[in-house]
Amino acid sequence: MPPKKKEKIPPPGNKKDEYTNFMSKMKWKAAMQKVALEIAGRNIRGPGCLLVSNAFAKNKHITTIDLSHNHLGDDGAVNLAQALKMNECIQSINIACNDITDVGGIALASAFIPSANPTGQPSQWNRSVYYLNISGNKMRDDTLLAMSNAIACHRDLSKVDISYNQVGSQGTKVLMRAMSRNNLCSINFAANDLRDEGVEFICEAWKRFGGKGAQTYLNLFRNNLGKSSGEYIGRLMENNDYISEINLAMNTLGPKGISSLTRSLLPPFQNVLKNINLSDNYMEDEGAQCVGDYIASDPPFLIKLNVNNNRITDRGGARLMRGLRTNTHLQFVMAAYNEFGKETCNQLVEVVSTAKVLKLIDVKKSNLDEDHCRKIAEATTGETRVDYGSTEDEYTMRDHMMRLGDLQLAIEAEEEKAKMKKKKKPKAKA
Repeated sequence: MPPKKKEKIPPPGNKKDEYTNFMSKMKWKAAMQKVALEIAGRNIRGPGCLLVSNAFAKNKHITTIDLSHNHLGDDGAVNLAQALKMNECIQSINIACNDITDVGGIALASAFIPSANPTGQPSQWNRSVYYLNISGNKMRDDTLLAMSNAIACHRDLSKVDISYNQVGSQGTKVLMRAMSRNNLCSINFAANDLRDEGVEFICEAWKRFGGKGAQTYLNLFRNNLGKSSGEYIGRLMENNDYISEINLAMNTLGPKGISSLTRSLLPPFQNVLKNINLSDNYMEDEGAQCVGDYIASDPPFLIKLNVNNNRITDRGGARLMRGLRTNTHLQFVMAAYNEFGKETCNQLVEVVSTAKVLKLIDVKKSNLDEDHCRKIAEATTGETRVDYGSTEDEYTMRDHMMRLGDLQLAIEAEEEKAKMKKKKKPKAKA
């Protein structure tokens, strides 16, 4: 009896294949000869990812792959991980927004970790990827734990974007080991659920192993941080010579957290911080006074400060503006969506009439009336622009996030509608 032929996986682009038939076989063949394979938003799902992954597994041309917004799921992530183990050329992978959970996240991490091959053949793992974008999925702590092991093993992996997932504090516990072996890898933690405990682990790891050229941007945007996080980040910033940007927007540091943070930014401590975002942190007047003291100390590198939407009233606003009067380095100050008044206006007039370096002060929708705006406009020189207007189409960061959410729901509804339409379509008669 003749041996059965091995079942061959067809290449992408078959007319009968609903997952990859958005391009013909000829176009797929041409795409595989290019440096970048960009097939975002094509809804190829897990089965389509299997076909695409097998097509580029041993490809020698492609270095960048964008598979974002394709509903790959865990099956697609597992298929992609297997292909990455065999590929030696891919450097950048984007699989953002693909409904991947920890199952797929752990599989992807395993692609970068040496492991024994049960068949006795030489083990295979990826050694070429340096940028991995897995943002906007459904990954939790287990993915970050596995990815930390991957970072420790694959020392050329220099950037991992795990933002907009569901990672908690437990996932950060092994970062110390990962950074001890690979301190050049930068991780984007924005929009997760790290809380104070997770930030403590991150700050300890960065304090011990961070350095120039790697951890320059600490992005902890929307991570449910409380007042303790201000203390942890403050300790990290004491005499820090590599972090140039911090994003703490949309947390709840409050006055005490802001006080702890700014205390570590004042002399005699030194840092190289250029940009700090403290918007939406409920700092109120007490926190604004601490920020005012920080501004007044004239930090030599700071050029941009954001304190939007922080419930700051006239007292805190006046202290901020007094700090600006003695500052000679700040160029952009965002202080919109607060509750300023007469004293803040008077101090702002003094600032803009003498400013030499300051380029923009944003105080829109901060309760300034027409008389206040007129005084500011009369004092403003050509060097500084003050944005005190308010239009109906302007909205806060929270409004922006809500609109993005509504847009995503609308897209999903359209996709579901298209699926139902396809199912109801009558079959052609023979």
